[in-house]
Amino acid sequence: MLGLWFHWLSEQGEQQARHAVEHLTKAGIELIRNNPSLYVPITDRQGTDISLFLQLWLGSGLDAEEVTPWLVEMANRLDFAFRTRGHYPSSASDYRELAEHPRDRSDDYFEEATAGSTVIPIVASWLQALGQVDVVDMLSLLVREKLGHCTLQLWLPDETSETEIFIGRNNHGRALCDLPLAEGGQELLATIMEACRIDTTFKNLSPMKTGFWPIILLACRHHQLPVPPGFWIESLLPPT
Repeated sequence: MLGLWFHWLSEQGEQQARHAVEHLTKAGIELIRNNPSLYVPITDRQGTDISLFLQLWLGSGLDAEEVTPWLVEMANRLDFAFRTRGHYPSSASDYRELAEHPRDRSDDYFEEATAGSTVIPIVASWLQALGQVDVVDMLSLLVREKLGHCTLQLWLPDETSETEIFIGRNNHGRALCDLPLAEGGQELLATIMEACRIDTTFKNLSPMKTGFWPIILLACRHHQLPVPPGFWIESLLPPT
């Protein structure tokens, strides 16, 4: 979040802030390299943290080689964890539940713990944009073979989010559900883009209209909401 605020300052003309963005992005990459646990989230809500760092990297202008290995390794470990029912991301958020996860390897527990996922569509979307089609195909095969019950989803604000998102109430926004993850990943990006194009609520949130967009990201981080795809989807699509 600090890096994202520096990125915002750089947009306002603060030249020194640009160097801070690059420095913090590189520090984050080094943190990931030196902490292998950051290659696999333990809870799906950590998709928010993944999105925030990718948003920071996007604003840094650094080469894609800095983040691609992280996402590729994350995809590989997700594939292994889900197939072996090891330490895969759970939809739970309670600390005690996560400390005991996975409690067992039964089908019932697995389906309950993986009822929905934001991490998979986030990782697949960025990998597709980075040209890692083979890795996206691996995730697509994983979903077909092991996660047919899992709802691939992202989160979009709605009309009530203007007030509710900042005070932490959960009864606002809407889920963008049943995202398609076919081979290649192009349909996934196209579906997300079309949903963002039709929905104007995100761009009408007051921080977006006034230019103080980091406030929305701060609220998402604080209240553990997924980052709206409107922040990043246009940057992932090839120019038309």
